[in-house]
Order: sequence, then structure tokens, then C-alpha cells
Amino acid sequence: MKKAFIFDLDGTLLDSMRVWANFGPEYLKSKGIERIPKQLRETLAPLSLLEAAEYFKVQFGFSEPAQKICEEINAMLAHRYEHELMLKEDALKFLQAHADHAMCIATATDRFLVEKALNRLGIAEYFSFIITSSDVGNSKQNPDIFLEAAKRLGVDREDCIVFEDAPHAIRSASQAGFYVVGVYEKSFESELAAIQSSANCFIQSLKEFTHD
Repeated sequence: MKKAFIFDLDGTLLDSMRVWANFGPEYLKSKGIERIPKQLRETLAPLSLLEAAEYFKVQFGFSEPAQKICEEINAMLAHRYEHELMLKEDALKFLQAHADHAMCIATATDRFLVEKALNRLGIAEYFSFIITSSDVGNSKQNPDIFLEAAKRLGVDREDCIVFEDAPHAIRSASQAGFYVVGVYEKSFESELAAIQSSANCFIQSLKEFTHD
């Protein structure tokens, strides 16, 4: 039996992917840019927020430092994390049923947004800690965030289950030797084949998960 669970937040526990699908166009429009690249969502999806900010600087010639762009995007999203976004179906029941496991959050979303949502939804107590892409200095295209999470949990990667919805994150965690459960998220429906081929198992919702 696996000893520890590493959870992605957005799209896995939190029904928030629509926010991240739209943050690029929303941010650019706030800067007066109306011609939005057609593939912007696909370009931004695997990037950390800092990498997305660097992309905006290069592609649109913004003069602000990348960190300032990150702060502006986070400010744009803060109200939703603090007041609006809800858990995905069966997420709370799952956490309650597995409260005897060591669990953490490993997310590309910045810490203060994560804390706003977890505290409002009353689930912060289930997680030993939060680790973000900013903490490890790169996106989930690299497995560092999962490796560091396992280290902090005090277990080997072979004793962890990673719960993820994003294909790039599923792939990197799997290639690093983690057992990965792919969780259905509508935003990635067009990439289901890639998700199912990379994950050890795939579930439509957390209620389908069985832990032997």
C-alpha cells in the first residue's frame, strides 16, 4: 500500500481550470491588447506562472519585470480563489476517507492563492504542506516538484501516488518513477489518449479510485 499522496490542486481537487484557460487573454486585454494568439492557451498550459510572465515580456514587449507581471496576474485571480472556486465532485469525501495518509499539495499556482482556497473550503488540515513551482524554480514539465514533495513527506517516490489532471505533469511524474493517477478534467479532453498512455491509471472522478 502506498504511504503518501501528492495532489495537484487546479483541475484535480479544485474546479478552477476555466480560470487558467482564460487568464492569458484576460491579462492581455487588461493591457490593451486585443489581438490574442489563437494557440495562447496551449502555449501557456504547461508553463509556470513565471515562465508565462517571461513569455508575455518577450512576445508583447512588456517593460515590467516578470515578477511584477506575476503579481498582476495573481491579483487578477485572487478574488476567485478567496470567494468563488469550489472543490471538484467527491474531492472532500476522498480526503475524508484517506485522512490517515500523509498528503500534500504540489501546484503551479502561487502559495497565497492556494492558501485562500484551502482555508475557505476547510481542507487545509488534510495536507502536511504546500509546494509550488516557484519553490522549485521550474514548471511541472520537470519532475522536481514531485521529487521535492516526496522528500518532504519523508518517503521514497515508489511509496507515493501522484494525482494529476494535466498531461505534461502526468508525463513528467511518471517518467520520474511515481505511480500516477490521471484525473479527468474537461479542459484536457482532447488529450485523453496522451493522459491515459502516461498515467498508471485513469479515473473520471476521485470516487472511482481504489487503493489496494
